[in-house]
Amino acid sequence: MLAGQVESVQAIVGTPPFKEGPLEGDSIFAFTMSLAGGRAASIHPLRFERYREVAS
Repeated sequence: MLAGQVESVQAIVGTPPFKEGPLEGDSIFAFTMSLAGGRAASIHPLRFERYREVAS
């Protein structure tokens, strides 16, 4: 991975699951990755229909 070795991953509690993903019946959750070296990265799914380039 570009950011470094992943040490652990934990779901962010209290965020609603994202069910509009590309796979039928799949849910995507926000999560935080703890990386080697002490850094953390927070990952959140995006709803692309809210961008004007693809909005109808």
